Amino acid sequence: MITDTPLEAAAARGLEFVHEKRLVQGAWHKHEGPPGDRGRDLACGLGAMHPDINSASDCPGDWFPQWFAELTVTLFDGVAATELYPLMERYYTLLPGVKNITPARWDYVRRMFLHRAVSGALEAARPKEGEPVPAYWPAVQSACGDVLALLLLDDAPKDRLQAARAAAGAAEAAWDAARAAA
Repeated sequence: MITDTPLEAAAARGLEFVHEKRLVQGAWHKHEGPPGDRGRDLACGLGAMHPDINSASDCPGDWFPQWFAELTVTLFDGVAATELYPLMERYYTLLPGVKNITPARWDYVRRMFLHRAVSGALEAARPKEGEPVPAYWPAVQSACGDVLALLLLDDAPKDRLQAARAAAGAAEAAWDAARAAA
């Protein structure tokens, strides 16, 4: 059972997959070789940790938060194949240490990760010098600014969270309209 597996054992199993070059992107589990053959079992970053992991939601909550499991899938499948093994070796080596992260610290890590992601996305989308500023841009910039400010708060008031959600929804609608018009 997955829930009976300590994180240290799961990380050690993942390291075995790294050392044996048995990681595969884009699939949870895969068998290499003819059916019924004693070929090699391959798995993704989370699947390598336990044979019964077939989605991020299969990871036990006492290993790490759900958002971290989902992020692991995105990073694993998104990294260049040439970087996969060095990244996952480091991941599995450090992973047992996350059991010492408190829920409050996990919340901080999540908020700072999101802050960096929103900041990076906003910067990447910002109109370049000399380019016309699209009509939707002020709404996008304002919504992102509200979200960024809230992510820096330890305990955001509900009315500010609702306002940020509404602003994010308006920015998304503006983006959708801009894409449809293009």
